Amino acid sequence: MDINTLRKLIRTGEFLESNIQDETVRNQWLFETEDFVDTLRQNKKQQITTSIFHYKNSSDLQNIKRYHGLIMGFLRSVYNAGNDSLKSLSSSVQSVFIVHGHDNSLIAAVKSCVESMSLNPVVLREQPNNGKTIIEKLEDWLANSKCAIILYTPCDIGQAVGSPDLEQRARQNVVYEHGLFQGYLGRKRIIVLRKGKTVIPGDCDGIVYISVDSPNWESELRENIRGIDK
Repeated sequence: MDINTLRKLIRTGEFLESNIQDETVRNQWLFETEDFVDTLRQNKKQQITTSIFHYKNSSDLQNIKRYHGLIMGFLRSVYNAGNDSLKSLSSSVQSVFIVHGHDNSLIAAVKSCVESMSLNPVVLREQPNNGKTIIEKLEDWLANSKCAIILYTPCDIGQAVGSPDLEQRARQNVVYEHGLFQGYLGRKRIIVLRKGKTVIPGDCDGIVYISVDSPNWESELRENIRGIDK
């Protein structure tokens, strides 16, 4: 199974959700989807072959929309299923992705810590674009990272509606990318660093994090990275 092909199918399928009348794109997407489904195990293929058949042979746009939704649900379920053939990490994967805000001094310190373990720290803004969007670059690193280090630093200030209290918050991209990498890699391969009183999202209440205000935070970080493969 090729996860990059699957991501492309999902992205194109999302385009078609609001442009289903584009017959050229639709037919090409269906052709590529059939090719991808043919690479799956027989019991998996049987779950979607009927929908693909009706999608291919229907001339009614409402029916096409219906079967398109079923096929998209199937593709997303394959992506999110945690299938070992999609998400297993090669022992050669030595990259550590760093999710960050605007605290450049902490970014540099974390990079140095990762490099001291003979691992490759990855900061997205330092990677070549190669004509890709930000989300495409992120998706490329999902399957090629040993783990992700999430830096919760007080780069923003915010408050709940109706509350007079201001909170120190991480940048919105940090919260989004935390969820993205945790959903793909699993919680075991996520390491959270917190600076000061930066708010951790409510859905992550109770998560164990490393305080960078501690004098031993770098040692704790190394220990956590070493423990990932145990």
